[in-house]
This record gives sequence, structure tokens and C-alpha cells, in this order.
Amino acid sequence: MEQIKHLKQWWQNLENQWKTAFSQSFVRKDQILEMPDEQDLLDLWNTPLLRLAGPTAIDPTTEVDLTNLSGITALNNLTYLSVTNMQL
Repeated sequence: MEQIKHLKQWWQNLENQWKTAFSQSFVRKDQILEMPDEQDLLDLWNTPLLRLAGPTAIDPTTEVDLTNLSGITALNNLTYLSVTNMQL
């Protein structure tokens, strides 16, 4: 229960660009989620793989051009990250 509380706080502190990118790329929703459900938060938090492809990519996963990598700094289980067509 404490972990879920921590994850919800983490989500609330994310920049909107990251909420949108995670919502569209990982949770597979079209809009920014005010708060993903608990299972989606846990899955994102624990994922070892993440692909983020911006709007100009051949197969985009999000309509956002990310400008930083701040959204992934807390994802300690992440071992593979693919970021393409972003404004980094």
C-alpha cells in the first residue's frame, strides 16, 4: 500500500510531457491520464523496457516531443531505453 502511495506521488510530480508520453506509449491511452490505475503504475514502475518514439518517427508512440529525460530517472528497473525523434 505504501508503494502505491509513493507511485501516485511520483506520477503527480511528473511534467505534463512525461504524463502524456507514458500515457500514450506505455499505458496506451490517447490523453494525459490524471492518474493511471494502480496496476498500470506498478507495471510502468517495474518495466525493464521502454520505447518512446516522437511524432515524426516512422512508428510514433507519442505525440509529444520530449525535451528532457527527467521522467525516467526514478525507473530503477529500466535496462533498455529507446528514445527516438525527440527534442533532446
